[in-house]
Amino acid sequence: MRKWIVTGFGIVIIAVIIIVIMITNNSDDVDMTADQTIALTVEDAVNVGSVSLDIIYDPTVIEIVEVKIDGLAKNAMMEYNAEILGQVTIGIVDSNGIKGSGNLVKLGFNVLDQHSVSNITIENVKAHDAESLIDVISETYDGQIDASDGSVLSPGIRFK
Repeated sequence: MRKWIVTGFGIVIIAVIIIVIMITNNSDDVDMTADQTIALTVEDAVNVGSVSLDIIYDPTVIEIVEVKIDGLAKNAMMEYNAEILGQVTIGIVDSNGIKGSGNLVKLGFNVLDQHSVSNITIENVKAHDAESLIDVISETYDGQIDASDGSVLSPGIRFK
């Protein structure tokens, strides 16, 4: 009997820890440790259940150091890989479907060359409907980071 009580208590503690981690990770505030951020935006998303894409940038001008879920994707799961210099691959899954227009993720970056500009392009977009799993058609538009004056123009995906 005592063994079952201890086991039950251990399970409750683990569950509480998992809930705290989930609440912390799904916070509406996106805390970034990078010097600056740029948002990846989406327009006209209707029940987008998954999206994968590559962000291409000039690694002599900036280094992307982190990617965080933001806005429309706050309830989604995300993974990213920044091991290839000048490219970040991002995968996002939301079983409820991403809907609307706004920020999808924020990219945290550090400036390496204060006198240059880096174009930010989106390539290899693959998106699927959350229910039917049918491909969702999209088009992309480029963004830009001007390190000389600190201005940013967000890249984005427009769903059709």
